[in-house]
Amino acid sequence: MSQVDAANRMNIPFQRLNGIVKGRRSVSADTALLLEALTRWDAQIWLTLQAKWDLWHACGHEIGAETISRTYRILTEAGSQLDRRVASSTVSDTLHIEARSRSVR
Repeated sequence: MSQVDAANRMNIPFQRLNGIVKGRRSVSADTALLLEALTRWDAQIWLTLQAKWDLWHACGHEIGAETISRTYRILTEAGSQLDRRVASSTVSDTLHIEARSRSVR
């Protein structure tokens, strides 16, 4: 799934998602919820990853080419798995279904 497709499914501007991917923007709580709906990964995971990223930078670490390459491979593999799982759904569909199921309970 491309960033454009993901941004469209999340109903957010491409620039917002691209800023997160490029490390220029942090994952906020509302974005974490949208990512959860898109990926089926709990919002807390996204917020924890952001917090770890922030702490790592606060400690003064530099990103090396090997780390970038390894992270890219991991995210690419996760993305291909994600493509198969959410190819036909949209975030708004998922949020609507979840909200409906909560109101029925």
